[in-house]
Amino acid sequence: MSDVARRAGVSTATVSRALSGPASSVRGETRDRVLRAVEEIGYVPDRLARNLRRRSAQIFALVVSDIGNPFFTAVARGFEDGARAADHSVIIADTDEIPAVESRRLLELVAEGVAGIVLASTGTTSEGLEQAVRARIPVVALDRRIDAGFDTVACDGARGAAEAVGALIAAGRRRIALIGGPEAISSMADRRDGYERALREHGIAVDPELVVHGDMREASGHDATAALLASARPPGAVFVANNLMAMGALRAIFASGRRIPDDLAIACFDDFAASELIPPGIAAVAQPTYRLGAGAAELLVRRIAEPGAPVREIVLPGRLIERPSIGLARAA
Repeated sequence: MSDVARRAGVSTATVSRALSGPASSVRGETRDRVLRAVEEIGYVPDRLARNLRRRSAQIFALVVSDIGNPFFTAVARGFEDGARAADHSVIIADTDEIPAVESRRLLELVAEGVAGIVLASTGTTSEGLEQAVRARIPVVALDRRIDAGFDTVACDGARGAAEAVGALIAAGRRRIALIGGPEAISSMADRRDGYERALREHGIAVDPELVVHGDMREASGHDATAALLASARPPGAVFVANNLMAMGALRAIFASGRRIPDDLAIACFDDFAASELIPPGIAAVAQPTYRLGAGAAELLVRRIAEPGAPVREIVLPGRLIERPSIGLARAA
């Protein structure tokens, strides 16, 4: 507030009245100067009293797209353990994969004065992210790159996808569909790259009719799979880019009466608890979820300690768990 007052050439009391008092309390010209200074400096009024502000400085925020997704639940455990080791508490914010909600959540966290933010971005920049940067709150990108200016921890999605699709090809499948996610999200783009790389390496052309994009939720996986199976030339195998869409894909496959893997092979990215229990056992790329969360906390702590250090990126390998759903093709 003192910085705003100096830039606007007024007292801190005038700044306070301009931002929170009635319109009549400050002349229009003076209010305009204050607001311009606020925008130039990136000042965010802190909602909390002084004692609560001190407490918030020991809080990290984890901003995820869907805490109901087991992937983020497992990541949160690793992040909380890492934060606790550094004497920080954790709060979790859910964006529901909606950019406007993400921006609003970030603005709220900036106003609360959190010490740092780990963000699984929706793939777009926002006023909230820009405000966090202006407020000098460290931000670490989780699973999804934001841009070159942010520390990042992620799984090697291209490599994991290529291994899964390669296993389907090794089992005799050649007409392999992809159910991918929004390509504005870097992890989804990486998994598509891995899918295409595996096909090219085995001399198989990428067929655009076999590439369908969902929104990473179960319903979209179901609808995409149902459409593929109803087409004139259905695939012999499906690679699904995340666990929730894979659950929807399985519902569509079972509803169609097809048998796995005899009629249709399937593999997915993100192992999930029921993958071993769903007959015949679903092949999946397991991400190192705990290590991703712990790595995000480590990057945040290091960034706070060394604000001017070069940007760091941690890329962890996934692990393909081959299960009978890959099978051996009778007809590719």
